[in-house]
Order: sequence, then structure tokens, then C-alpha cells
Amino acid sequence: MQLYSIEKAVSQMLQGHTGVFTVIKLPGRDVEQAQVLAFEDKRPDQPAKLFVMEVGREKTAPGGVFRVTPQLIPVPADAPNDFPVTMNVSRKQDLLYMVSKMGYLYLFDLHSGKAIYRARISTDTIFVSAEHSASGGILGITARKGQVLHVAVNEANLVPYIIAQLRDQQLAIEVHLLSSLFRNLSCFC
Repeated sequence: MQLYSIEKAVSQMLQGHTGVFTVIKLPGRDVEQAQVLAFEDKRPDQPAKLFVMEVGREKTAPGGVFRVTPQLIPVPADAPNDFPVTMNVSRKQDLLYMVSKMGYLYLFDLHSGKAIYRARISTDTIFVSAEHSASGGILGITARKGQVLHVAVNEANLVPYIIAQLRDQQLAIEVHLLSSLFRNLSCFC
């Protein structure tokens, strides 16, 4: 992939298959939102990583530039050569949905880059997907059969799942606080 800045007339090559731009609200920034690029980085003989970084903001800006430490993508042992083909962001929940060529769905927290969930949702390649804004999930279409798949998070079970399955109390707190913030914001809109 190639990332190009119109303002700076500079390009950068990325070693990956898919990425997505989105705008997110960051704690500590009252007005300004962050324009973020999330992408999969796969270099030869290295494990795949998820990068999440703010673009278009000067490093010297107050509060700096938002960037997540690159996170390993938990590729299953039976799919070592698999690679992502679609990536979508749920603006409703600030979650990143990534679907691989072999039909694996990965769910990541956009603010930390941490993997939340992985499961095989199709034996056919899902060649295109889009955000389903009503549910905060995605819609995907398979290549061979043309099946339409809808995948979404059960919001009531998300935090309990993170606590019970991932045993990550900090992530559970952050996801809960962000989802509470979004609910309160939606009341005022």
C-alpha cells in the first residue's frame, strides 16, 4: 500500500494488504477529533501487526500525535499464510473489524489496538465489506456464493466477555467508559 500526503506532497510505502481511515474522539481532546489510519503490516518472515496512528497532525501540536504501539495480529496456526482483505471501523463503538482471505474475523479495540475476538465466519472469501451503522457491525459479501453476512457485537456482552475471556480489566474499563461516553453524546445530538 502507498500512503500519500497531499499537503506535504510526500508518499510512504506500507507493507500491508488493507487499511482504513476513520475519525475518532480522543480523551483529553475536547474539540478536535483525530484522523486515524489503521492498517495491517506484514513484512517477510515476521508476524503480522496492526498499526493505528493519527495522520495529518503535526508532532509539535498540543497533546502530540495519537499512536498505538503496534499489536500482533493473532493469526491461527492453521492459517499461517492468511492475510486480511477488508477492514472497517465501527464508529458506533470504535471497534475495528478485519476479515481475512480465509474468512477469519478479527475484532480490535481502536484506541489500544488490542485483539478482542477472532473466529472463522466463512469458508469462502469475503471480498468486500462495509460498516452497518445501525448495529455498529459490518456487512460482507462472499466471492463464490454471493452470500451477504452481517456481523455485529452484542454490546451488552462486550465488557463481560473482555473480563471473563480476555481477563483484561483495563481494556474492559476503557471500553465501558468509551461506550458510556458515546451513549451520553448521542443523547445530546
